[in-house]
Amino acid sequence: MQQNTPLLKEKTYICLVNRTGNNLFMRILMTEDGKMIRLLKQLSVGQVGLKGPRKRTSYSGELVGKNISDYLRLNNINNITLYLCGKKKKFYFFKYAIRALIKNEINITKVKFFLIKAHNGVRLKKAKRR
Repeated sequence: MQQNTPLLKEKTYICLVNRTGNNLFMRILMTEDGKMIRLLKQLSVGQVGLKGPRKRTSYSGELVGKNISDYLRLNNINNITLYLCGKKKKFYFFKYAIRALIKNEINITKVKFFLIKAHNGVRLKKAKRR
């Protein structure tokens, strides 16, 4: 007779870094067996307290990364997978946020780049008046 032993579900934590026009978002997600369970924390440069042109500085990325790493250390989360959403050309915006994570002793197990593409194609030109 076999005993039913409960399967241990592996929890992993994902840090999703998203760069928009002049803002940087960092989200911490908890997943079990590849399925997202819940959003643990979300921070942006505006929530940290910077407004206007200061949002585009390297200091803003480092500040958001430091606040996220403080949250991770409080909850005893040491290993994360990093997902970077944006163009590789503009990697320098992500660099300072990642540097803050590493400086605060957060282990990054994997780094993945992805780019959100438009799903509805290119807009057609306006018809000329005649």
